[in-house]
Amino acid sequence: MSNYKLAAFTLGTGIAGLAGGLYAYFTQFIVPDSFGFIVSVALMAMVVIGGSGSTLGVSAAAIILTLLPEMFRFVNEYRLLIFGGLLVVVMRFAPGGLAGVARAILVKARGP
Repeated sequence: MSNYKLAAFTLGTGIAGLAGGLYAYFTQFIVPDSFGFIVSVALMAMVVIGGSGSTLGVSAAAIILTLLPEMFRFVNEYRLLIFGGLLVVVMRFAPGGLAGVARAILVKARGP
């Protein structure tokens, strides 16, 4: 079991390093301020809303939470409030995130 954890950790850090290298290549300028508090809150919201155990759910939440602020650009100063509200609603009504909702729908569709 520990070998799987080590492999997952190694693969995750390798992908993160590759993503960081690509980010540095394309932006050609990196400062610590590029990754501030709002970016951390957005990433945490993506994981919680998508469902922490599901790659597909987190990917769907990342797409939604990336496009949502662009659609509602006129309320940009309330972005953290919207993220907080979404987190409260998801944790209250769908603790498993989007992935948990999708699993529940699939289980009901299959029947007994």
